[in-house]
Amino acid sequence: MVSFIEGFSLLGKAAKLIFEGEFAKAADVAGDAVIKLGDGLTDLNPITASVKVAIEGTIDGVKNLTSAIDDATTA
Repeated sequence: MVSFIEGFSLLGKAAKLIFEGEFAKAADVAGDAVIKLGDGLTDLNPITASVKVAIEGTIDGVKNLTSAIDDATTA
């Protein structure tokens, strides 16, 4: 349950970073948030372990997208 709560806290931090224009940092924090949320779900119900795998795959996509946005806005 603690991981789940920490995940939501990190999502808030990532949103703040986006509004500050810190896209790369926001991607890193959002990735950590998704991992925490996934761990929290997995801890609540072992059947949701497959969700964790899907979330981890999404992290790479989010980081790549945010990096591309950051590159485009700083060019």
